[in-house]
Amino acid sequence: MTKNKMGEKTKEKILLAARQEFTENGFDQAKMDQIAKRAGVNKVMLYYHFESKENMLRELIYKIIGESKIKFHEGFRFVKSPQELAPDTITQKIEEVLGSNKDLIHLITVEILKGTIDIKIVLDTLKGFYQTILSFAQKKEGKKAYGDEFFIQMFFFQTIPLILYFHFSSELAKGLEIKKEKLDKIFMEKFLDSYYRTFSL
Repeated sequence: MTKNKMGEKTKEKILLAARQEFTENGFDQAKMDQIAKRAGVNKVMLYYHFESKENMLRELIYKIIGESKIKFHEGFRFVKSPQELAPDTITQKIEEVLGSNKDLIHLITVEILKGTIDIKIVLDTLKGFYQTILSFAQKKEGKKAYGDEFFIQMFFFQTIPLILYFHFSSELAKGLEIKKEKLDKIFMEKFLDSYYRTFSL
């Protein structure tokens, strides 16, 4: 194994350990000593790859956004316009991304509300994902530019509702005493209506 591959493998081990420590104990209470112990490395190696807990978290957020971009391209590359996006395709891709990262997304959401994580870290990474969606819309619809309204709409009316819904939907279905499938259908209809209007701004 080459030195670079060994370094990447060690980095991945540290990120996995950090994720476990963050989600079990919260970001603020997570300890670098414990992350090093979980990863099976010394603290020197820990700080070699990551200068701080904040940098570890930032890298984990980049990872989620990177996965989202891949799923977006896989699911929508043959779609001619945003209005043709199938609800079941969107639901499937969102489940694939958010479902596997539910613990981390919950952590990030809670810590932002607590004020221990700077929301700018999240916004900086989301901006790249929004640019991907924007490029898709411009290419498919031939529009040359969208204003700030696009990014505001994407964050407050698409991103936040999706995260909250896919995090609490099972509990919500039980509380409302309706089938999860019916709840999903109702939510996606409302979500897509807002999503389509985003591209009409």
